[in-house]
Amino acid sequence: MLMAVAAVTFSFADKPVVVSKTPYDRGSVVALTVTPDVGYHFVEWTDHNTDNPRFVSMNDDMSFEAVVEMDQYTILFKNWDGTVWKKDFLHYGDPVVFPETDPIRDATAQYSYSFYGWKTNKANSAVATGDMTFIAEFDSTINRYAVVFKNIDGEVLQSLEYEYGEMPTYLQTPTLPATAEFTYLFTGWDRPIEAVTESVTYRATYSSNRNRYTITVLGENGEVTGGGTYPYGTTVTITATPNDGYAFKGWEEDDNPNAERDIFVEEHRTFTAKFEKITYTLNVSVNDSNHANVSVIAK
Repeated sequence: MLMAVAAVTFSFADKPVVVSKTPYDRGSVVALTVTPDVGYHFVEWTDHNTDNPRFVSMNDDMSFEAVVEMDQYTILFKNWDGTVWKKDFLHYGDPVVFPETDPIRDATAQYSYSFYGWKTNKANSAVATGDMTFIAEFDSTINRYAVVFKNIDGEVLQSLEYEYGEMPTYLQTPTLPATAEFTYLFTGWDRPIEAVTESVTYRATYSSNRNRYTITVLGENGEVTGGGTYPYGTTVTITATPNDGYAFKGWEEDDNPNAERDIFVEEHRTFTAKFEKITYTLNVSVNDSNHANVSVIAK
């Protein structure tokens, strides 16, 4: 039986190496299998055949050269949202180079974030052993916001920080000092109190009631008018009319001489009319007091 020799080589680092030089019977079918080292992969035979294993029939001396290449891996560093922060192409065993700058995660209304590190499911992430993906991990801190309660005049009643989602409270009832004109009643806040999502200021609101004041008008031996209870700002006319035989002599509180006068209502006040009895002087005489007397008898 005729023998044939198959010389099988493959290229490694550009240096062909003979791996088999064995005589085979003519017509024998030989399987050529390329097993690359770790970190390499079979590309093709130099005649562009890509079968592995490759089956050949021995009908002559034959030589085959397999081409292997070093593996190249894609190394991805992704931010939390899947966007690529950095992309490298490394060969097997190359050290993984982590990004020089840390990724950023924008704060939300609820959380602020700080970069924590890179996470991968590879057991050894120091060197390239295959395609690798690293995902950025972040620590989250719940945000706190200032909540201020103010009186209607701008006075700060309470200023505290609350975490996102907390419900702020102000347990007291705000008050607003009365003025001469108005008394105030707290009616609530200028906006509904809601769970915290941002810094916010609540301002107290009030209803106003116009104050009413009593004007008291007194007087003996005459008639006085104008007394009563009136809203602030009202102008009231008071009068003093003496009885028959009496005369008006002014108002006791301020010696105002006007029997009819206007009063601006702004407080409780009392006005007392002064009435005096009208009297006359009677002078009686005789021309000769030695010879006559005069008597006066009031009836």
